[in-house]
Amino acid sequence: MAANSLKQHLRASLRRQRCALPSALRRDYDHAICAVMAGDGKLSAFPQVFFYAAINAEPDLTALAEQWFEAKCLALPVVEGKSLVFCRWQRGDVLARGKFNVPRPSTQQVVTSDRDTLVLLPGLALDRYGNRLGYGGGYYDRFLATSVAGCTVGVCYHRFFGETELPTHPHDRRVNYIVTEKGLHPAGNR
Repeated sequence: MAANSLKQHLRASLRRQRCALPSALRRDYDHAICAVMAGDGKLSAFPQVFFYAAINAEPDLTALAEQWFEAKCLALPVVEGKSLVFCRWQRGDVLARGKFNVPRPSTQQVVTSDRDTLVLLPGLALDRYGNRLGYGGGYYDRFLATSVAGCTVGVCYHRFFGETELPTHPHDRRVNYIVTEKGLHPAGNR
């Protein structure tokens, strides 16, 4: 099976599996993931954090954002054409629906990433090498290819974090860490 076909099959299967998780269980996992990140000194030291707004049963990091709103500069992704930019997100902001129905800040105050930026990326699945299987649009890969970040963290539920290497393409960008409800895992070398 070709890599593209394999990825498409995996995406469909993983989306069904994740959406089938009971919402109460997902909420418990979400709180555990937020606690892991809030309790990690390295991650909580970053003054700027690029979050994502959860859709399609992705891990919801709202509880973590609530803890960090006052102390950090937070931003959410906004799709512009084939590119991804991050716009300032503050407590109380009304989120509008953007491309692909992804919630985004209604203000368009673009925030630039640098070495002091922690980027949190949702994933359908991640492997121990930091390979991430997303929805297939390549937005995060293009963003990471042209931006500086201090640290990248892929976020998924533990049942979707595996030892088996995910299929990749040369343009796919790996993350530095993987976080699940069971802890923070550094990406290994191949």
